[in-house]
Amino acid sequence: MESNKSDKTPMPWKKLIGAYVLLLCEAITTTSFFSYISPFIIFLGVTDKKEEVGFYGGYIASCFSLAQFLSSFFWGKMSDRFGRKPILIIGSVGSVISVLGVGISWSLPVLIASRSINGLLNGNIGVIKTYIGETTTKSNQIEAFGWIGLTWGLGAILGPTLGGLLADPVKNYPSVFGNSKLLIKHPYILPNILIAIITSIGCAFTYFFMNETLNVNKSKSISMSNLSSKTKFTALKGDDGDELKDQTDDSTGKRLDLATGRFEEDIDEREMARLNSSMSDRLHQSSSEYKIHQQEERESTTSVIMVDENNGMVDENESEVLKRNLLDNTNDGANDQLKNEDEEYDLAREKANFEDISLEEQNGKGFLKKSYTLFKNKLFKSASMANIKSSKSYQHLKAVNSDVDLIEKEITAKGKSGMLSCSTGDSNTNIFKNKLIMATTFLYCFVGFVFTMWDETFPIWAMSPIDKGGLGMESKAVGVCGAIGGVSVVLVQVFIIKPTTRKLGIITTFGVGNFLAIFSFFSFPLLSFAAPLQSKGTANFITFWVFVSIVLVVRNISAQFVFTPIMTLINNSAISTLRGSANGWGQSLVALTRTIAPTLASILLSWSLTNHLSFPLNHFFVFIIMSLCSILPFVVSKFLPSSLNAPIEEEETNCDDEMQIPMFE
Repeated sequence: MESNKSDKTPMPWKKLIGAYVLLLCEAITTTSFFSYISPFIIFLGVTDKKEEVGFYGGYIASCFSLAQFLSSFFWGKMSDRFGRKPILIIGSVGSVISVLGVGISWSLPVLIASRSINGLLNGNIGVIKTYIGETTTKSNQIEAFGWIGLTWGLGAILGPTLGGLLADPVKNYPSVFGNSKLLIKHPYILPNILIAIITSIGCAFTYFFMNETLNVNKSKSISMSNLSSKTKFTALKGDDGDELKDQTDDSTGKRLDLATGRFEEDIDEREMARLNSSMSDRLHQSSSEYKIHQQEERESTTSVIMVDENNGMVDENESEVLKRNLLDNTNDGANDQLKNEDEEYDLAREKANFEDISLEEQNGKGFLKKSYTLFKNKLFKSASMANIKSSKSYQHLKAVNSDVDLIEKEITAKGKSGMLSCSTGDSNTNIFKNKLIMATTFLYCFVGFVFTMWDETFPIWAMSPIDKGGLGMESKAVGVCGAIGGVSVVLVQVFIIKPTTRKLGIITTFGVGNFLAIFSFFSFPLLSFAAPLQSKGTANFITFWVFVSIVLVVRNISAQFVFTPIMTLINNSAISTLRGSANGWGQSLVALTRTIAPTLASILLSWSLTNHLSFPLNHFFVFIIMSLCSILPFVVSKFLPSSLNAPIEEEETNCDDEMQIPMFE
């Protein structure tokens, strides 16, 4: 416990405040519209019947969610390529255009198009989550992601308040705005102008104060996914510490394409001669004191990757020719110097230990048909070992071999997650072939679907007649339920979730949240049996609201235990170059559920309240569906690897300069 306390780092508020400002703007923009959507639709002349407003309002909401589904992954991908900051700025500009378009809309198609622009041009929510994940550490990331819920909750309060107070100001404040031609023509533009100003301030804050968190140093990575079709040689660092640069050939001819594991063409003789000469010079510079006796046999000590055109392995003759050509030019001078300096050196023939290490793909479709062939030199003759060990080159070679052993351990040690420290293959460039990213994003989609069903179901069910299985509440009472939920969210984020995740871990907390959701969803229809109490005296009224409050608090605890961890798990499942895409894909999936879940929930609830059937097909039915759906993420959480409890260490995916060894990269 003491070590854990010492490892805790404070929240980097200077870096995070900009992200939360933008998130607040997003929440205000999204929620303000719904406070005046009904009179706005009537003003546009779409319908004059209030009971039909919800039908058209559903179109508007669904188009926005559909646009988010189509664009969120794209903007996440762009943030992985161009950085988080420029995409956040583009998204903010898109929000400004959208809200101003909503304010001046003169027909339903224009209104739908304006709302869709916000969904298409703005992928800020997913990118903000990525930025927060890259700015925080294991010890404070849960607190940082918890503030997402708090910030959104604050925006969800401010948005409808601004929209409701400032909508149709000519009618509501005639003494102030009665003579404004603009507001007479566009009665709903004022709240949107204010929101556009707030968003512009957030955009300026992003530009001037937020730091870019995407930092990709491709030159240090040994991930094969970053390779082109050119053959590269990465040489040893010299004794002077200067890094020997890669040699890349641009001429035509056969090349070894490590990305596909196939020979395209043979390397021509001139290219091979140039590569041999350059490699010889550089290796002599870095290890001129190293004495070695060359045996003219096919066994040699080098590190190669052997790949075949059909089955993933290079033809043995090709490999041997390449190894001999490289070593012939690098060792002849060292042999003469060795014999002249000490005739007693009798170095035993070096035997190459080739260890083919199959690298298991994360997508579970087999094994990569590539293998590293790592070398270990064995030096004998105790009489000469003292002289050999005293040379700088031997010490350098010893350090390099130590690094090779370390890389070997990192490759072979798969851990519980099955991921590699210096991983290879498509899982590092394609999120759809990364099992952990797919698992966490689909879990996010699934729990988003379930809780969106509840959001749509609860107010309609609570206002339904008691004899139909509802609670018989009025709109004010439903508002009180919302207030209870809001207060419980704040209390959970401030006092409960941090110590819980610190003790149980992120994955277990996620499982606990789903376990609580199973029982809280099933408990809601039971409240209908206590509903008559609210009209039978003060004591019974208080008893009823105590029951309602308990169930609501448990439901909100479960929601925070689910969504804060799952957002963290998505970030922890991806390396920095995929994190934006992972969050964008997760946001796209959740947006898709928001186009389906409300309609499905409304249909199921309406049917269950009017079918006159007994349990479980009565008013319990839709809540039972939610409870059953919560079982799946609870079970899946038991199979998530413990490595997801912490972010991926970038040092494990980007090898340092000291770890560079002679090898095909």
